[in-house]
Amino acid sequence: MAYPRMIKIRQQFKTNPIKDIPGTVHAELARLRLEETISPGSSVAITAGSRGVANIAMVISAVVNELKEIGAKYRDVSVLEGGAPPSIRELSGSDEKPAEERGEE
Repeated sequence: MAYPRMIKIRQQFKTNPIKDIPGTVHAELARLRLEETISPGSSVAITAGSRGVANIAMVISAVVNELKEIGAKYRDVSVLEGGAPPSIRELSGSDEKPAEERGEE
């Protein structure tokens, strides 16, 4: 049996990189008006898929910081993605333990 004729192709995607990631995360989360639905002390789960996302640590760090600003307690919800990924805490650069590790509910 003969293989079908194949040709090598290269796909290129146009990109528009975000220059100010923390500022953009702040602006996008501000549009959601989270402070109206998340009360200080509320527990919020954070998870993220990192496959193909540039600067994921900076994005997650900015999200964690925004949640802290409104007084939320964040929970690191790690999801397997072809192996055990780094935790939100590791990606965000935070040395603060998530609420469940601090014994808070």
